[in-house]
Amino acid sequence: MPFTTTDDDQLYYETSGDSGPTIVFIPGYMGIAEIWRPVLSRLGGQYRYVIYDTSYGRSSKRKDAASYSVERHALDINKPAILVAHSMGCNIASAFCLSNGTQVGGMVQVGAHYHGKQLAETGYTVDVFCGKAHIPSEAMGFYMRLGLSKDVAIEATKWPAYTRRHNAHALLSFELRDRAQKISMPTLIIQGGNDEIAIKKLEVLLNCLLRVIPNVNHFPPTEAPDDAARVIDEFVKSLPE
Repeated sequence: MPFTTTDDDQLYYETSGDSGPTIVFIPGYMGIAEIWRPVLSRLGGQYRYVIYDTSYGRSSKRKDAASYSVERHALDINKPAILVAHSMGCNIASAFCLSNGTQVGGMVQVGAHYHGKQLAETGYTVDVFCGKAHIPSEAMGFYMRLGLSKDVAIEATKWPAYTRRHNAHALLSFELRDRAQKISMPTLIIQGGNDEIAIKKLEVLLNCLLRVIPNVNHFPPTEAPDDAARVIDEFVKSLPE
């Protein structure tokens, strides 16, 4: 199992595929690689893939709250690629694009939101995200209520509560503001039909398409992997070489 070091912390990652462009899959507040496996199995070996855990799962779990930020998570990405991100990971991908735009051939944002302030304005707080993170069944239940399957959601019971709390602060404090207008690479937003539609982000990104998968909640990669993989594949094939 490969690890790499970022700022003296170990980051767990996996690679697969042996041809085509490289796609880096960025997890969100459910910060483990497992959410992408159903999509990868359907895409097959036609691309090179990187999946990884961020602050959860098999990666280092820093205790210092100051170490958790969207911008800090973006430093984990270190090679030219197409980015596919979920939820909080969409902000991580955006932060990377703002500082390394020439390294990104295209971006897919799944279950996107504009930034943390948008979530706060709709009633999300740190306690909403992790007020009961110390209770294993509640940690699992939080993700299941958003549509994640039990076999993946149960992984949250293994994490120290402080990691979820620190990441919740990082998520809610990130502000994209008008910087989204500087992101010009081709972008695809995939939303579940039962999830909040990312219209605000669609309005400000300069080169963006929206695809909605009906009857799906916040986790299209696990709820509708056939549809998610198909739309991602079509988008990647449409990108200039």
